[in-house]
Amino acid sequence: MNREKVLLRTKLAQFLMKTVLIGILNWGLGHATRCIPIIKLLEKKGVNIIIASDGIALALIQTNFPHLKTIELPSYSVQYQSKGSFVFQIAKQIPKLLKAINEENRFTATLVAQYKPDLIISDNRFGFYHTSIPSCFITHQLFLKPKGVLSLLAPSLNKWNHRFISKFSEVWVPDTEGINNLSGELSHQRFNSTKRYYIGWLSQFQVSKSETELSLRNKNSESHAAIRQETQNDLSIEVAAILSGPEPQRTILENILIPQLTDLGKRVLVIRGLPKGFTQDLQIEEMDYTRIIGVKEISEVAQNESTSVIFLKDYANREELTSILMQTKLVIARTGYTTLMDLAILGKKALLIPTPGQMEQEYLADRLMANEMFSTMHQNNIDLIKGLEKANNLSFNYQEDNNNRLSERIDFYLSHQ
Repeated sequence: MNREKVLLRTKLAQFLMKTVLIGILNWGLGHATRCIPIIKLLEKKGVNIIIASDGIALALIQTNFPHLKTIELPSYSVQYQSKGSFVFQIAKQIPKLLKAINEENRFTATLVAQYKPDLIISDNRFGFYHTSIPSCFITHQLFLKPKGVLSLLAPSLNKWNHRFISKFSEVWVPDTEGINNLSGELSHQRFNSTKRYYIGWLSQFQVSKSETELSLRNKNSESHAAIRQETQNDLSIEVAAILSGPEPQRTILENILIPQLTDLGKRVLVIRGLPKGFTQDLQIEEMDYTRIIGVKEISEVAQNESTSVIFLKDYANREELTSILMQTKLVIARTGYTTLMDLAILGKKALLIPTPGQMEQEYLADRLMANEMFSTMHQNNIDLIKGLEKANNLSFNYQEDNNNRLSERIDFYLSHQ
């Protein structure tokens, strides 16, 4: 046995005794889905993984990792209204939010006492850290970018943001470090509060593609038949709409899009972003529901040869989404940062719609449009025909920075505990 294999086995044996505690923000599905490659990487390292979250994010994790230990965290319970300034909405809830963060930190202390983790990873949960355990904070939004008169609040908002982040050992930014980046000024400014590491893009499709290739080579693997079936489904989808984000904005966008999608006269698949236990009926008045077909499996889409129809599916797992996005011509989605990483990894053309009032998404939409990376439209002015036509005419050539920084940072902490 050569020296490299001996070292690898020694490291794996060492990591088998380690425990990693992961806390994931429940704000739509993006934070949960971008943690999938982190969880998969930790599984490969053989560590004991405990995942904590709440609501729809916890449901997604439990669906994708039913074999892992999960814990329900106290919810931040942030109320998101359909109208009005997002900043002012959040500002009114700051006392409640601060109380929730403090409660979360106390709850984290009980988890540390019970499970004795060697490393804590927090995706945007400000209270999910412990002073005696290395705690790493994942965010692409080190700097807030309010628009208009609200830009006057930027220094105060960023000071508040940095104060919380500084409580962590270091911050991991899911982006590339050079000019080939997605987050722009959200994370690429001078930052002195905490050690910052760019860990590369995090996409569930990085995992799906590699797993698919490996499984198809190994015909004896348990997942071979299922993955082959997914890749052989000929969906013939022209447009895929991937809904996500907090309510009520997810439902509002759904109600805007579906009537316009029926007018396109194309084969369209809508993934509603509703994991098991969160399903709900459509509530659109004056709709021709005869052209809408609800499906539970994407194989039902492949078996239906209708040329002008909308297929509705509540939720799609990684393998299903990979098949859908690899086969569709155009994508409609929110301007969520996780969505951008997914689209960049897959090289897809898209029409992106920022969630109203969310500073981050509005900044990203303006930047993407200015740099002609994607077509973007605001929710109150959606014209799908024009938006999709522009999306089809745009193209970008992102090259993923395949560094091993994420794995290196994990190994650093697990090897020194």
